[in-house]
Amino acid sequence: MKNKHIIFDDLLKALHQSGVLSHVTLIGSWCLPIYRAYFDNAPEIPILRTMDLDILVHKNLTLTYIIDVPKILNSFGFDEEFSHLDGHCKYVHPEIEVEFMVAEFGRGKSGPYNIKHLNVLAKGLRFMNIVTEHTITVMYMGIPIHVPDPAAFVLLKYLISTKRRDPAKKIKDLRAANELGQFMFNDSAQRKNIKVVFSSMHKKWQQTVLRVIKEQSSPLFNFLQ
Repeated sequence: MKNKHIIFDDLLKALHQSGVLSHVTLIGSWCLPIYRAYFDNAPEIPILRTMDLDILVHKNLTLTYIIDVPKILNSFGFDEEFSHLDGHCKYVHPEIEVEFMVAEFGRGKSGPYNIKHLNVLAKGLRFMNIVTEHTITVMYMGIPIHVPDPAAFVLLKYLISTKRRDPAKKIKDLRAANELGQFMFNDSAQRKNIKVVFSSMHKKWQQTVLRVIKEQSSPLFNFLQ
């Protein structure tokens, strides 16, 4: 069986060829290999072992045709698994699990979001305006891929870590944020970028992030104060 990194690369190629990647942003720890490529294969950027491949569908998706995403995933050996809590669908493979997300605001909704043009049932996720307001496009394997600005990724990981119920996932969030954050903090331009993204966040979110950073990185905490 192919390892998860080969499956990840092959899946990105298939999603690119189908046109899906133009309408989504990769979020979560699978952004890390893309950031490593973006920063000239800097070894300081970790490549975490994770199964979860989270894909954020862009707001107001407009397509004149349907891309059958489940069919693409099934061709790679993914099976559909529906959540008993809210009905959204996860695509499960022994090496990787793919979930589609949409930015959720206000009270949200109890059920899944039906993304008809991609034929997927997506999960609502909060805090995503940090991503939607700070997105970059990185060339990876010759493919343009939308990912959060690295500063947005770091701050979002700190923020989401406070909501984690699974201790293992919280540890992974903090490790990714700490290691990528330290790399960026050591670069003057990226350090300034962290402050720009932090300043754009809701005040309540800033306070939450600062509480986490105070425990994780004194230099970054003092810089953002």
